[in-house]
Amino acid sequence: MKIKHNKKRNTAFLYECLTRELTRSIIKKESQKTNKIKTLFKKHFSAGTILGEELDCYKALCERSGLSVHQAEKIMFLAKKSYSNLCKEGIFQEQSALIKSINSNLGKDVFNNFVPNYKSYATVAQIFGDKVGIKQKVILESQVVNFLTSREEKENLEHHDSLTIRSYNKLFNDKYLDLLPEQKELLGKYILSFSDSSTDFRVYISEELTRLKCLLEDSRSITEVKEDTDMLSATQQVLDRISSMNVSSLSESDLKVITKTQALVKEYEN
Repeated sequence: MKIKHNKKRNTAFLYECLTRELTRSIIKKESQKTNKIKTLFKKHFSAGTILGEELDCYKALCERSGLSVHQAEKIMFLAKKSYSNLCKEGIFQEQSALIKSINSNLGKDVFNNFVPNYKSYATVAQIFGDKVGIKQKVILESQVVNFLTSREEKENLEHHDSLTIRSYNKLFNDKYLDLLPEQKELLGKYILSFSDSSTDFRVYISEELTRLKCLLEDSRSITEVKEDTDMLSATQQVLDRISSMNVSSLSESDLKVITKTQALVKEYEN
């Protein structure tokens, strides 16, 4: 018998919905909504929170790694063990608080965000839960092990409607067509830094700022720039601004400056 899955009680699904809503708010420059979502991330998914710990269990089984069968089975065992040690009542209460906050601060439409890995999260939820029989659970665990040992990045744990995914991507790209690839990458890494360790984001920002500085310095030798006093002065001001940034405590204002600088150097390159 097929078990109906309650997506609102799936922590990984809630996390992905918020991630996509945060992306949308940043791109649309809805700073008030952005701050509300950031607050929810910090409150419910920071290190040490019960939902953050539960999310780690999901991620362990939903991220393709190209592992050996032995490694995959060991990760399966440890993820299930970690999940079993979590307080289920505590998870339910925190989920309820998060759902209530989303409804009151962001609106119910957040739960309609398209989450490509939803079926994967639903499968893992059944493995962690106690609503499916032993035989079905073993089958699901075998699917996850096969997923963890696979190396093809384009596959998912469950088959997805590729037409639906392509349509979603097209709608997103059509709406935010003016964003450069490096700007999209910056936003993506910025979003992930809210709940994950920010170390990777700091490394990325350091490298990106170094790249931008080099390009800005090179741009001062472009004829159109060096012969225009205003452009030369403006370029120097941008250089000074990004050189003074502290990668360990970037503000949203800093983020906007970086995205504008990315667009500026692209213009210089052209």
